[in-house]
Amino acid sequence: MNLAIERGEVDGRCGWSWDSIKSTRPEWLRDKKINLLAVFSLQRAADIPAEVPLISDLAASDEQRLDPAHSYGGAGVGAAVLHVARRPRRSQGRAAGGLDATMADPDFIAETTKVKLEVNPATGAEVDRLLAEVYATPKDVIEKAKQAVRN
Repeated sequence: MNLAIERGEVDGRCGWSWDSIKSTRPEWLRDKKINLLAVFSLQRAADIPAEVPLISDLAASDEQRLDPAHSYGGAGVGAAVLHVARRPRRSQGRAAGGLDATMADPDFIAETTKVKLEVNPATGAEVDRLLAEVYATPKDVIEKAKQAVRN
């Protein structure tokens, strides 16, 4: 997709993570070769320019604002195994601290920094909050979202 953009074969793309943009095409940001139209996420990364709106900021109603929780709530699907990921386990004869411990491990952070990736995971409490919001969505809003996807 990036090659097609460079060749002028397409004018843009969607669903490209902020971390990936920064690590694979930092010069596009630096040289202002791309325009960010919206942030398709529930929250903005600290270094995304303030003038780029969250998709929920563009919603015309509270009902439309609820829909991004369904569209992007998939990122929280791992919450079904969240308690397992956070639980310490045994690995190769030594204790491994689960996801939360890995995200704080200095060796892991050093390795991800070396390959220009950020470590910015959602906390268990954030995932729990997101799931509570998704499960509290009124049925009529869910039905409208289903219809929109079908059309």
